[in-house]
Amino acid sequence: MVASGKLLEKRVEVISKVPFFEGIDKDGLAQIASYMKTMTIEPDEYVLTEGENVDGLYVIEKGFVNVIINKQVVRINIPEGDSFGEMSCLSESTSLASASVVAVDNVSALYIPKDKVKKLAHEIPALWEKAFDKISRRLFYTSTRFSEMLNHTHLMRIDSDGIITGEMSEICSKILGLPLSKLEKRKFDDLLFSGKKNKKKNKEWKSVFPLLFQEMSTNPIIDILPNETAYIRPDKQKVYLEFKYLPCEDHNGNFNMLHVQINDVTIKKMLEKNNERLKKEKIVRDRIYDSPDAFKELLDLITQTLIKLKEISSGGDYRNNLDGLKSDIHTIKGSAGLFCLDDIQTIIHKLEDLLFDNFENSEDLTALIELLDNEFINANNYFENIDPELRKKLVGMIVPDEILQSLKGAVHEKNYTKIKEQLDLLETRPVIKVTFGWKELIERLSEDLKKKIKFVTENTDNIMLNKSVIKKLSLVLVHIVRNSVFHGIEKPVERKKKGKTEAGLIKFRTELIGNKVKIFISDDGRGLDIKKIAKKAKDKIMEGKLDISESAIDEYISKKDYSGLISIPGLSTENIVGEISGRGIGTSSVFKTVSDLQGDILLEFGEDTGTRYTITIPID
Repeated sequence: MVASGKLLEKRVEVISKVPFFEGIDKDGLAQIASYMKTMTIEPDEYVLTEGENVDGLYVIEKGFVNVIINKQVVRINIPEGDSFGEMSCLSESTSLASASVVAVDNVSALYIPKDKVKKLAHEIPALWEKAFDKISRRLFYTSTRFSEMLNHTHLMRIDSDGIITGEMSEICSKILGLPLSKLEKRKFDDLLFSGKKNKKKNKEWKSVFPLLFQEMSTNPIIDILPNETAYIRPDKQKVYLEFKYLPCEDHNGNFNMLHVQINDVTIKKMLEKNNERLKKEKIVRDRIYDSPDAFKELLDLITQTLIKLKEISSGGDYRNNLDGLKSDIHTIKGSAGLFCLDDIQTIIHKLEDLLFDNFENSEDLTALIELLDNEFINANNYFENIDPELRKKLVGMIVPDEILQSLKGAVHEKNYTKIKEQLDLLETRPVIKVTFGWKELIERLSEDLKKKIKFVTENTDNIMLNKSVIKKLSLVLVHIVRNSVFHGIEKPVERKKKGKTEAGLIKFRTELIGNKVKIFISDDGRGLDIKKIAKKAKDKIMEGKLDISESAIDEYISKKDYSGLISIPGLSTENIVGEISGRGIGTSSVFKTVSDLQGDILLEFGEDTGTRYTITIPID
């Protein structure tokens, strides 16, 4: 009968003091206690008899017992709170009692049958951790083969050369999909950490494992052994495995082997990946809802770019339009990042590699176009599956109730000036829309770069621009922000040395002056190093990577036309081209877009005081 109520609480209180149950939470203890029965043992009656089978686990609740080995009393008057028989219950091959336990007076003991102990050890992780430790040590001393252990132990033994011995449970053989004969005498690391994705783990194992047998304390070393792997079984099935390690000592206390517990966590990993996928999809959907126009603009730009790329792959001439294509591709990469479309970012980065290296391999281009095509379909599916009302907004126009009522009144009054004003409102968006996704982007990139950066906006609420202008600015202004994060803002240590706050600041501000909108984007970073930029430009000219003369560079500097200098397509001061920056395309895209909108850009900077862009755009 299962214990309940006060009886269960009392038993939990007793077993919570038992060393074997240490570290198990209240729910686990209650589960153990629910299987217990109370037994009364008379004076001089044996609880366990040395050399005989053990039928269960005993916990002394009241009274005292003695422990006898080879007819010699080795422990006298052991009080309540100790347990006996647990190890023999957990292993068939060591099921005989290693000592006798005899009652000194009337003893009340809590008892769990052997089969229930096995069940509990399998169900309660913390209990199995304790059992795993004790079984492994006891098995070494008794020279017991692991293949004779219970299947749920998942154990194998490795010698000091990293070779798998023949001592393991059958479940290991099943998990790895290999018979014992194929596992024995194989190197553990070469079997479990093979393949490109496990290359780093294989290297870690080879460097760490030998140290286990040289150090006095093995625990810190064991803690840095690789504890998981993706393993391909002989039947080509991919499984994910986790490992737990325990040292084996000989009779002199010297560490000479390693026990490994292998757990198949494939289902757990699949659930985690699925949850991560659902989480990412939610983020993408939320961002589409936040800025549907920008998402539709991104889809349109990808469509146009795919058409151009397919023309190139079929042998069309592309070199005259290459700069524009590079700019579009770079813009797609930045905008895809705002919507967390990571796969599109990765593909675009590889496309940039081909285009910037004056590609010759059309097969590589065709393969990347196909990948981008597929990811475009996935991205477009977000558009197809979103709320119908929002989709209408993306493909047509939704008139807010407030404007609709005003229009009705204006039509009734035949007030054509008011009608035009209301229709113009439908074609405008707040300027703040251009900063969509900046805060999250800055947080993500600054974390990757080990920087601290704050983003603030000022005076943006009541200034409106035509929605087509907002769309174009949204696609390119993000490049300025990315440059500030990557190039401008210093790391906390560097900023501290300069007397700055550890956290850098990126600020977005707007002003309405007459019929023009001024947009200010600034940071308080290191500013621009014009000498470095000029030198980099001349180096690229020498390498044939910039289509401009050195005299033109000198002219930019003499006229202090720094905007012209940094907007040269293909110029970047970064030596490493990465996912974040380094192509020299982003800034030129900003200047070209602003110029196309009949606007202009003023660039200001100072050494260690930061950089500020002032972008002026006409409202009409």
